Amino acid sequence: MRATILACFFFGGVLFAAADSQNGGDQASGQGVLPEVLIEAEHNKPLPLSKPPLSFEVKEDQPIEDILKKTDRSLMNRLPSQILKSNVFKPEISLSSRVIVPSQIWIVRPWAGDFAHVFHPQNILSGIHAFQDDRNERKKAVWEMDVVDGEGKSIQHFSGSGVVPKRIPFDGKGKDGKWIEVGETYMGVLKNTDSQGRIHTAYGRPFKIAGLSLKDSSGFSIDLDARVLFSTSSAVLQFSPFGRELIEEAAQLLQRYYPGFTPTASLASKRLNSQELKKAVFLCSEEIAKRLVISSSQVQQSWKHQDAGGEGVLRILVQSRSRP
Repeated sequence: MRATILACFFFGGVLFAAADSQNGGDQASGQGVLPEVLIEAEHNKPLPLSKPPLSFEVKEDQPIEDILKKTDRSLMNRLPSQILKSNVFKPEISLSSRVIVPSQIWIVRPWAGDFAHVFHPQNILSGIHAFQDDRNERKKAVWEMDVVDGEGKSIQHFSGSGVVPKRIPFDGKGKDGKWIEVGETYMGVLKNTDSQGRIHTAYGRPFKIAGLSLKDSSGFSIDLDARVLFSTSSAVLQFSPFGRELIEEAAQLLQRYYPGFTPTASLASKRLNSQELKKAVFLCSEEIAKRLVISSSQVQQSWKHQDAGGEGVLRILVQSRSRP
């Protein structure tokens, strides 16, 4: 009896397997239930166990603290100008030494501790006379140096006794307290009377400053040498390679110290005619606006045909006021 029951179960299993095989055939022919689907990973790559590094764009000379702040609305739905106005500007972050600055600084910033020029009297003197640093020189020698303009007029004077100094920093101010002019040529003239009473006169290399930035309670101004801003090798008015670096550096200073403020660009030159002056100011305004992420029409523009600072000066001015 037990053998009979086992035989029934055995034949029943065989028939069930045959029926299942028949159903599989129907599934292959498109009939019956759908066959099982096996999904395999592409190229058999395992899932990553670590997150990729966070990547976001950081503008040059701009703190990253504002980028990391959580905002109420999605940044994707806001214009760059709206983002700039919504974030609170913190001077202590802007003035931080960790803020990215240009690798080459062409614009003199006296308020940041920059000197307009540094003279090296010992090097100047050694070009015409064997420099000596002995006891007699320290006791009996005297020296004086004048900073002269292109016409030979002394605008600043330094003097002392003993050995000629290694360096003399020049802050850029004349005897009258006025700043030297951008684009003008200046030179140091050294007169040394040695311990034997012999007079040696030496001339340093001529120098000029391409840009000067000033800050006071009334605002922030940047003067640029218009002669180096634009190329003279092309019939079409355009930036020179150095001029583009200079205007970009000026825009970086505005972006860092006066973000959200509307600047004014004015150009005075005798070399350019009225039409060229207008185009030159527009090119500068367009470059500044692009850096500040604003429309070029927001940069106020003015120009006049006259001599100012040699071949001309482009002045970028920001008046201090309450931030909107």
